This record gives sequence, C-alpha cells and structure tokens, in this order.
Amino acid sequence: MLQRKQSLYLLLALIATVACMSLPIGSIEPKGMGVNSVVYNLGIQGSFKSSYPVWPLFGVLLLTCPLDVAAIFLFHRRSLQIKLCVATMVLCVIWYAYFLHIVFHEFNAEGTFHFSWTVCLPFVAVIFYFLARIGIKDDEKLLKAADRIR
Repeated sequence: MLQRKQSLYLLLALIATVACMSLPIGSIEPKGMGVNSVVYNLGIQGSFKSSYPVWPLFGVLLLTCPLDVAAIFLFHRRSLQIKLCVATMVLCVIWYAYFLHIVFHEFNAEGTFHFSWTVCLPFVAVIFYFLARIGIKDDEKLLKAADRIR
C-alpha cells in the first residue's frame, strides 16, 4: 500500500492539510490602535469580531482528511481513488475561494491582513493530489495493457 508513490503523495497531502488546519493562516492589524488578531481556520484569536464565520475553512479541510485517508486505503479500487483525488482538489479550491472572499470583503475593511506561510499548504496539497492522480492513472493504464497481452 505505502510502497506506491501515489500513496506517499496522498500521505504528504494529508500532512499538509492537517498542518494548515492547526497553524495560524494570518493576522489582522487594525487600522487604528489595537492589538493584532491571529486568524486560525477554526476562529479568530484577538479583539477582532468578524461578521463572516471562519469555521467553514476548518470544515472544508476537515472534509478532505477522511477522503484522503479513504483514497490511501482504497488502493485496489483505482477509479474510486481518482474520483477522491479530484474531490479533494475541488475542496481545496473551495477553501481558497472562501478564504479570499473573507480576506478581501471582511478583514481588509477593518485593517490590514497579513498572510502566513501556511496559506500555501492547501495549494501544496493540491499539487500532491494531482501527482497522485497521475500515478493512479498510470497504474490503471499499465494494468489494462497487461490484460490486453494475456
């Protein structure tokens, strides 16, 4: 199972997703006087009160984790693995869409938002999902070619 390169890509994507869920994704520096607020996927720590909920960011990443684990352990069902990789890539894109919506419509109106390096982790996960998908497709082609030879 883990000797396949696509399983390692899926495991690295899972690690990147979990790291993004647990680390801060940025900070808000207020326009006037005040203390910076730290933004996590689950909420905001500080004095900033948001009208948009931040927890859907955590929810989207939390949905990708079981899908990723299922993709790792469903190595016998390659077509389902490919679909799970696509689904997790779509969820990461949804995470970015909601995150950018919150940043540009809510956080920048109240102050200056400073991105953390952890914002790039879902993109890194998308790259790993894409590489895993390519590896799974190559395995599928190889097995179909071997079945034709028989």
